[in-house]
Amino acid sequence: SYIMKNIKKLTVILLAICMLVFAACNTGVTDNNSDSNLGEEQKREYTFVMPDGAPSLAAVSLMKNYQQIDGHKVNYKIVPAENIATEFITGADIAIMPTNASAKLFNKGVDLKLLSVNVFGVLYMIGKQPIASLNDLKGKVVYNIGEGGTPDLLLKYFLESANVEYVESTVSVSGKVALAYASSAQEVMVNIAQNRAEYGVMGQPVVTNANNNLSTQIVLDFQQEWQKLNSNGSYPQAGVVVKGNIATDTSFVQALYQAMQLNGDYLLQNPGEIKGVLEQFNSSLTFNFTKEVVQACNIGCKSASEVKPALVEYFTNIMQFDSSFIGGNLPSDNYYLNF
Repeated sequence: SYIMKNIKKLTVILLAICMLVFAACNTGVTDNNSDSNLGEEQKREYTFVMPDGAPSLAAVSLMKNYQQIDGHKVNYKIVPAENIATEFITGADIAIMPTNASAKLFNKGVDLKLLSVNVFGVLYMIGKQPIASLNDLKGKVVYNIGEGGTPDLLLKYFLESANVEYVESTVSVSGKVALAYASSAQEVMVNIAQNRAEYGVMGQPVVTNANNNLSTQIVLDFQQEWQKLNSNGSYPQAGVVVKGNIATDTSFVQALYQAMQLNGDYLLQNPGEIKGVLEQFNSSLTFNFTKEVVQACNIGCKSASEVKPALVEYFTNIMQFDSSFIGGNLPSDNYYLNF
């Protein structure tokens, strides 16, 4: 009887221990799965696209050092410049694109926010003979990239501000500037090399390459010319946009912005690394970058709200030549991301 009582007590104790162990184990499994699932839901994978050219310099340090931002995986992709809007609309989450292109998409109803401006003008006119003023371009042929785009409209803006007449022509016209167009900087270079044009407009870093090969020089700095006529510094040429659903993730957009702010110093301190990073993403910019070339590309990082006055000035002045430049009207305040 004594033995039986002890056996019963022992059995009860063992059952109680088993139940406690089972409960603890079961609770632990549930908690772990819950944490794991919550973590997977919070972690996302984003695609960051940028146009092949100088604007991609605004994200070189991110491509090299930031495979994750704020716990989210980020995949970087360099695409042909003419495809950037389509890439963003059809699947990308983040993009570097011309500010007028993002404003145009916004005005068409695309759900996006401008996070920052990162390219403050990369355009220059080159030629074999310097000019004292825009009047010296009369009777000359100037080849330009981007008919109807920023390079074209800016040059027309400068000429009209200086009361210099122009006409679209591939041959010289007495008393006027003949404006001709090319599909690429390489085509501009060919026309100068073959003496079909005295001057050409293109962007850095191709400008440096052209001057080295053609014995040309910069004769007009578009950034300086703009500052002569406007009060808000250089024109905000390109910036970073994010899809609307990402813009609500304040922690992520702040981390993204902070990472991009570090990019300018990285470029200046490590110009020799730029070519290798861009090559990994199949960029056509196969130049050996120097600090001077980087500086000429005017890469920086300012928040959308900070640069809003300059954007309004830029959009307003260029719209006088083509109201479709940004889709017919200035974007509303919802275009600018505040964080």
